Amino acid sequence: MQTADPAQSADVQHFGLQRWTNITAWLSIGVAGVVLAGWILRIPQLASIFPGVSAMKFNSALGFLFAGMALRLRVQAKAFPALAVLVGLIGGLTLAEYAFHVDFGMDELLVRDFVRTIPFPGRMSLASALSFSLLSVTFLMLNRPRLRALTQLLPAAIAVVSYIAVLGFLYGVDALYSLFLFSQIALNTAVIFILLAVGLLTAQDGLPLWAWLLANDEGGRVSRRLLPVALILPVILGGIVIYLSDRRSLDPVVGTALLVVFLSILFFVAVGWNGFLLHSREQNQKTAHRHQMELTVEKERAALLEQFIRSTSHDLRTPLSTINTNAYLAQRTEDAGSRTQRLQQIQAQVDQIRAILDDFSTMARLDAADAPVHREVAIASLVANTVDRAGRAILEKRLHLETAFAPEPAVILGDAAQLATALGNLLDNAVRYTLPGGRITVRTRCGEVFIVEISDTGVGISAADLTRIFERHFKVNEARTSDGSRAGLGLSIAQRIITLHGGRIDVESVVGQGSLFRVTLPLATPR
Repeated sequence: MQTADPAQSADVQHFGLQRWTNITAWLSIGVAGVVLAGWILRIPQLASIFPGVSAMKFNSALGFLFAGMALRLRVQAKAFPALAVLVGLIGGLTLAEYAFHVDFGMDELLVRDFVRTIPFPGRMSLASALSFSLLSVTFLMLNRPRLRALTQLLPAAIAVVSYIAVLGFLYGVDALYSLFLFSQIALNTAVIFILLAVGLLTAQDGLPLWAWLLANDEGGRVSRRLLPVALILPVILGGIVIYLSDRRSLDPVVGTALLVVFLSILFFVAVGWNGFLLHSREQNQKTAHRHQMELTVEKERAALLEQFIRSTSHDLRTPLSTINTNAYLAQRTEDAGSRTQRLQQIQAQVDQIRAILDDFSTMARLDAADAPVHREVAIASLVANTVDRAGRAILEKRLHLETAFAPEPAVILGDAAQLATALGNLLDNAVRYTLPGGRITVRTRCGEVFIVEISDTGVGISAADLTRIFERHFKVNEARTSDGSRAGLGLSIAQRIITLHGGRIDVESVVGQGSLFRVTLPLATPR
């Protein structure tokens, strides 16, 4: 399945918003042109557009003409500021006439009103004057990030005011368009104000509103499904109830109750349906995520198995090759001493293979164990005994051994055999990577916890390898095949054992200077 490019999707959204802005601009210009022609030619039907309703005023049509041109050109054109100011002058001067009870003579400056009985012939409504002023302010603040909140709020306010007026016309409720701010606003005027407000919002393609509505996610999809239900269907239902009430086919009180019931059912169904879709999508996503996790785990298992086979094959091939060579030479030689030496080498390689298999077995048992056997272990004596057992390997490699054991006895809860294995692996690691003549130091400290430090003057570990030394089958130097190393499990086993005992292993190392392994174990009783 191909996924959409986010950048391409953003471009498509941007193109769609700009197209809607241009459509609203041209509609404003077109309607204004028709209304202006109606006033000039004295054809009232062109000025009202909708039969039987009040006509759009001449000055309102001029304002829509300038506003549509400004919205079409926007801030890229040199004429944009002048057009925005003209829109503001038309609205602002009319507001001043209402506020200060003066007549600037602009209401019928170019044409005379069709109807002479209204209080202010040719004057647009107070709501229209205020909306034109807000449009002008919004135009002049476009592309100013600090004023982005206002450029969203003002068009929204214009749309709300005009929407209420439109509802008043649809329901025949004069109070919604004939009192206070809605006084004598024409239906076509209110509709064009709504279109211009939406056009101004779509012109600002960086708005969070459009990112929210057009987003290809759950929020965007739910919003696009619910908005038509919230904005259109209640209007239709309300119109039906009012129509039936006017025809005396329905009692107004009953109609109001039915409207509440229908709206409740409508929103319950809408919310329930969207909840069902979200639940189904979430379940599908969970299923897909589970399958993906299973696939990932399977891939990791395959990778671990491949690594295990590769590492085991490498670790066993060397001793088997040595065994094969020595067996062949032992058969060919007649010298008893040489034959004995070959057999000893074969035995050594067999012991190495046995040790590798023992490591595999030990690691498997530790993986299956949740906790060690809880017995009291004299950890200080165990450390001393482990060092004694490593003494032969230390002497054979001509290394210097230093010890500094804590004088007081210490007791921890755990498995003595496992702890001996862990400390023995750490000592074996120090012996293996310390050159002849080097020094190995073992120290113990006893306070709130018991600490064992095993340091050496060996080759050290690089910073990159320090993060991986406890990984299974990881070896600092894969090329070392005859240094007595086994399957790369020694440090992994040690860490697993110490972790099962509630402790931890810390490592410090400098390449060429040596390494320090610090084992921290909790005591059986607080000290």
